[in-house]
Amino acid sequence: MPDDAGITDPLGIELTSDPGWPSGANSTTGWKFYVVPWGFRKMLNWIKKRYGNPPIYVLENGYQGRPEDGLQGYGRVDYHRSYINEMLKAERIDGVNVQMYTAWSLVDSFEWCGIIASPIFFGQYPDEYAEFLGRLSQKHGVVSSPLQFRLAESAELRGTWDFCGIAHYTTNLIEPTPNHEASDGLSDPIGIKLSSDPKWSSGANSSSSWQFYVVPWGFRKMLNWIKRRYGNPETYVLENGFQGHPDDGLQDYDRLEYYRSYINEMLKA
Repeated sequence: MPDDAGITDPLGIELTSDPGWPSGANSTTGWKFYVVPWGFRKMLNWIKKRYGNPPIYVLENGYQGRPEDGLQGYGRVDYHRSYINEMLKAERIDGVNVQMYTAWSLVDSFEWCGIIASPIFFGQYPDEYAEFLGRLSQKHGVVSSPLQFRLAESAELRGTWDFCGIAHYTTNLIEPTPNHEASDGLSDPIGIKLSSDPKWSSGANSSSSWQFYVVPWGFRKMLNWIKRRYGNPETYVLENGFQGHPDDGLQDYDRLEYYRSYINEMLKA
């Protein structure tokens, strides 16, 4: 048997795919991304049979596109259409108790400036995002239309939120970069770079260059920012966790300390 990495190795199994499946971009961590809508319906039905049809909340579902796909996002549109269709089949034909669906999309990476939350709370995009999009368009030599809603659209969107759902793992410091100094990812066109305090303890950094630091006070600070920015909405922490080192073993002391300190800061908030 091949010596596969991860949990497949001790189980004596190997993950494969059908050559006929279309694919999105593979992640830099080696995770293979395939578009298999029927697998979503099958999984929802498996949950129904295995656990007695509990209420199901789909907290994340989305497409991992390629940089060359551009801004049109046809692959993403088709992905969501086909996956939502299979979810509706599971709900309406198979009787699966699906209660909520949340799409993960390109703009989730922009939520630091409120691209998703601002329209449903205030009926408009934040000024920061318009500035960001302008710089991004200039960098790539494209012309983009201003992001704005018509008055009727703004009125329809405003106040349509039910709760604020967040995922939080770590904190970074932000500092400006000179015009001639390039930075990576979303920070590049804004003229900033992410940094950290050397005194911060850290977990394992991912192979996608994401730096993981243990900064519990950052969690409390973010929760308070949401309170001030959006009027203290009901907040659900959907994801929070520690990225450990492979050599940490099964004792997991660092993970225990992470949760203890982060939950403590959440309770303070």
